Amino acid sequence: MLPGDVTVATMRQIVSTLRTKSPTSEIYIQSIFPPPSIDRESWTSFVNGGYRQLAEEYHLHWIDLSPAFAMGPVINRQLTVDGVHLSPEGYDVWRHWIGPHVSSQTAEMQEQLVH
Repeated sequence: MLPGDVTVATMRQIVSTLRTKSPTSEIYIQSIFPPPSIDRESWTSFVNGGYRQLAEEYHLHWIDLSPAFAMGPVINRQLTVDGVHLSPEGYDVWRHWIGPHVSSQTAEMQEQLVH
């Protein structure tokens, strides 16, 4: 696992490149899923805080997955096959959680095209 600051710096480079190459694109950034164990909670919190700051700085759409996936400070294991990778049920939860964010933006863009 990369150090948290390296993970956030890498995401910053990705976002910067996307903004440079496609300045009008809508970019969504989602939090990292809650960790499988408490010993990774501080790393996850650090990275998610960095991602949230990037979303604010670059005016991105921020999607916090924690409310949908957390059971206390860790991921709800019923939504994974191994504590890390999502199960089919986990993918359904993820799709339903991010769907309204993407759908509202898509509807806005379609409305702009009509007018």
